[in-house]
Amino acid sequence: MNIHRTPFSGRNFECYSEDGFLSGRFGAAAVHGARSKGVITFVKHFALNDQETMRITVSTLSNEQAIREMYLAAFEPSVSGGDEGTLGIMLSMNRVGLVWSGDHRGLVTNVVRGE
Repeated sequence: MNIHRTPFSGRNFECYSEDGFLSGRFGAAAVHGARSKGVITFVKHFALNDQETMRITVSTLSNEQAIREMYLAAFEPSVSGGDEGTLGIMLSMNRVGLVWSGDHRGLVTNVVRGE
């Protein structure tokens, strides 16, 4: 579900598109197809996973509007699909600002669980 924002990212082969809307549609269709066959799915890497090299130490900076319009738009259709939605999310290893993405309350708790 990652957005490939640069050709230098080491895992662009895992991405559907540079567009959040298209990635969301492709991802939701893949999740729906797998779930219809009884497969347990999870989408990855949530969120703002922009590079492979030194991914544990990188800090991605962005504003809320860009995060929602580009990055989270790719995840929303797969996550909010009800009984056809994904059952899990794999977090990214980067930091969002100064906070590790897995401990980012705004993203993990407020957005994924709350919205």
